[in-house]
Amino acid sequence: MTDTTGRRRRSKSRSSTRSGGSRTARWHWSSPKAVLLAKGVVAAFVSLVAIVFISQHFSADDVVSPIADAGWHSDGVTGDLAKGVSALIVQPPALDEARAAANRALELSPLNIGALDILAYAADGAGDKAAVARYRNLIYERTRRHTPTLRWKFDDAVAARDFATATEAAKAMLRQDIKQPNSRYVMAVLVSLTSDKQARPFILTAVSEQSPWRRTFLDLFASQGDPELFPDFMASLPPVDGMPFNTSWNAYFDRLIKGGASRQAYVIWTSLQPADQMRSLALLYNGGFELPASGLPFDWTIAKARGMEIVADPDDPGEGSSSLRVTFGGSPMDFRHVRQTLILDPGRYKLSGMTKTQDLVTSRGLSWGIYCNGARGETQLDSSPSFSGTSGWTRFSVEFDVPPQFCDYQTIRLELPARIDAERRVQGTLWVDDLSIVSVQPPDAGTTPAAGG
Repeated sequence: MTDTTGRRRRSKSRSSTRSGGSRTARWHWSSPKAVLLAKGVVAAFVSLVAIVFISQHFSADDVVSPIADAGWHSDGVTGDLAKGVSALIVQPPALDEARAAANRALELSPLNIGALDILAYAADGAGDKAAVARYRNLIYERTRRHTPTLRWKFDDAVAARDFATATEAAKAMLRQDIKQPNSRYVMAVLVSLTSDKQARPFILTAVSEQSPWRRTFLDLFASQGDPELFPDFMASLPPVDGMPFNTSWNAYFDRLIKGGASRQAYVIWTSLQPADQMRSLALLYNGGFELPASGLPFDWTIAKARGMEIVADPDDPGEGSSSLRVTFGGSPMDFRHVRQTLILDPGRYKLSGMTKTQDLVTSRGLSWGIYCNGARGETQLDSSPSFSGTSGWTRFSVEFDVPPQFCDYQTIRLELPARIDAERRVQGTLWVDDLSIVSVQPPDAGTTPAAGG
């Protein structure tokens, strides 16, 4: 090996060493990339610390338990809060110990929700209502998400007839969770307060706002509130998509009808109809299916189910501009999904209409059933001829008698009168149109038949 070759190899070796050293030096703390990485790590750590601190410091705002959970508070007060809670839950409560622990926590974290909550419970245990109010109001000023305080504020405001504050506290609680017991209690109290003339405007204003609890409140009002006040209350609310709050109206009408006030329910229902639809009122409403079904009693109630389709069909009417088409996919079912509540005076009536069928396969056929509903439950008055097979538009009719007793209201429904499982399978399509009910016998003296009786 010559000297020149040796020098070249040694030079190459030193070059390789320097090259390896340079790769290592790229991650030295003094390099730009290392500085950026270090800054990123520090920034992430600071952000994490800040998030943890803020969440711990303000997490008591979300406490809904009767006594604030000490484990949700910032460092330095957790131990004192835990001691305060423990002192409250022993029997009998160690009120002085609880107050002392809460005050120590307040020295480190002024206006700490958990500490104020402990002091409020301790004051309540001592019968010091003024102190309870002082601590609860401090919590209420800081947060609107502490359920025990919201419940106290609501009850206190209702007792003082401060309905503005009561509704604000109620809204704050109901926005959190309408299913918790305190929320259900508040909603029930609000329903009872609708009977108070001074409270009602505040409740109406609160319910008029878009909120996740409004429909639940109205359903509760419909089923448990003053039935005389409900229609006017609903009329004062802003409408939504035409007929407002159908579930609430359904609950209300169901309550009246089952309570023996079916005719009162009918009168109120007619008042909900637009002026241009009043001419459609008859003993059977919307028999031509020209109007969208509202789903309310005294109009068509159409239930949905898997394996079938029920729709208005403007392409194949028997009369007018639309019919009702029912398509079955062949699944077995107890079909009674198209119905309407009727109000008929005692007497003789005729149901007539039109049907069309296409490949309608069923053992017993579909038919219209007419029923009485009253103190003795539901009894069938009559039924139409059955429909099956394939046919063009065909008229049918059937006469029936409404008895003078035990028939407060009536029901007509399209049904499959199956008796065994094998008869419940149906496939094909049925169209119905131009249904009507008319009186065919002069009424008894002193009665006058009219739309809906």
